[in-house]
Amino acid sequence: MNKEELKKLRIFWLTLIFMLVVSAFAVPYLFFRDSGSFFGSFLYWIIFALLVILAAIKVTAYWRD
Repeated sequence: MNKEELKKLRIFWLTLIFMLVVSAFAVPYLFFRDSGSFFGSFLYWIIFALLVILAAIKVTAYWRD
């Protein structure tokens, strides 16, 4: 890959991770606020954590010496 393609991929993945982090706070507190239990929030945070881990693995797959 050339540097321009890597730059575009880096921007894409950073934007995706940023949106996931913002959603980790926004979704549980905005949409699950009226819920009587925290099960919905915990389920969302588990899914969020898995998505961030997968994104981090994908980003680091491009790293080379």
